[in-house]
Amino acid sequence: MIKKLLAMTVITTMIISLVGCDTGKTISVSPDELASKLVSGVTFKDQLAKVEEDTVLDLYGLSQSQISDMSVYMGSGATAEEVAVFQTNDTETVKKSAQQRIKNKKADFENYIPEEIPKLNDPVLQVKGDYVILCISDHNDQAEKVIHEVSK
Repeated sequence: MIKKLLAMTVITTMIISLVGCDTGKTISVSPDELASKLVSGVTFKDQLAKVEEDTVLDLYGLSQSQISDMSVYMGSGATAEEVAVFQTNDTETVKKSAQQRIKNKKADFENYIPEEIPKLNDPVLQVKGDYVILCISDHNDQAEKVIHEVSK
């Protein structure tokens, strides 16, 4: 009985994990196009600017060999807002790096601008095919709509 219950729990957990990733869908545009669409299609408080690749790799703790292509936009520092789109053949590692980035931003903003914490507690972080997509904003519905529009 206990073995059956344990097996069912493991299977249920695996199914939930796979559904949350939605890796069956792919993105029909480049990382740069998707990031640009997110920046223009989501309402942000801050003016987001494109960030140099070396800076992104450093902030996310990634190496160039892990990334096929990427495009990242960040705010001025007055908000936690950020858009990051990575194309990679190691989505698990890149997603973990994005989760660590969110955690680091929480620590930075906790005492600096605590009003930003709610958006860091609930960012859009999705894996679609070989893409990892992060959008930190107050408007997850808008970000999800943009991502859905370029998913096939």
